Amino acid sequence: MKKHDNICKYIHLPAQSGNTRILDLMNRGYSRDWYLEKLKEFVKFLVMTVVFHQI
Repeated sequence: MKKHDNICKYIHLPAQSGNTRILDLMNRGYSRDWYLEKLKEFVKFLVMTVVFHQI
């Protein structure tokens, strides 16, 4: 995304819950900490990127 001007700098990261226990019960396969770490990586790597959260 960073190298291509024709790709929208927009990331949609849906999350079902901000609680790891609830995510486990929902069989989501990720934890709250995993999700937040991925978000930090996106923001660091892609300057001027819009990140949209849907909870």
